[in-house]
Amino acid sequence: MEYRGAHGAALAIEKFDDLGKDALTASTTSVDSVAGAISELNGKVKKVVEFALSVKKRSLVTTTVEVNTAVQAVYKEIADACRAYNDALRNASPDARLAAARALADSRATVGGRVPALATAVGVTLVNARDAAELAKVMRKQRSAFMGVGAEHSGLLGVWKIGNAHITDLQDGTAKVDLRKVNVVTRDEFEVEFQAWRG
Repeated sequence: MEYRGAHGAALAIEKFDDLGKDALTASTTSVDSVAGAISELNGKVKKVVEFALSVKKRSLVTTTVEVNTAVQAVYKEIADACRAYNDALRNASPDARLAAARALADSRATVGGRVPALATAVGVTLVNARDAAELAKVMRKQRSAFMGVGAEHSGLLGVWKIGNAHITDLQDGTAKVDLRKVNVVTRDEFEVEFQAWRG
């Protein structure tokens, strides 16, 4: 099973939950300060949409229809919530802008409600069935394990770029793979070596 899609979707839910908290704060702003609060919130909405689109683009379609369906449902809920927020802002009064921020905050329940289906689709039982952070951590560790197995059994030599959290999982034994054939170079170490090479 390919875990990138589920991992990315769980991360997107986490980001959206943080956005919802910011939206809740913005919704309590006084009418006199609404322009600044909504402007700041709009920037955060844009970042969440960009993040969700980025991880959606990088995820791979799996052979498991249930996983694909659960992942796509997450992205649809995030897109729908952000679209509804943006639509509600058009030509809106200050009170209506605050109401739009509150509705965005309230949509955390719908987006977060996708966690159980996503966890079930990938065969994970969570301590808290709606905990996107826990699901993201489990998915990251699964991805790390499969990366380690791939590296361990590959007969190819080359460079494999992975994130620092995956490196930690490989080195601390989380992934439980034989790393004798693996030479780990962090991004910072690579940059130093690359700059010295460019010299």
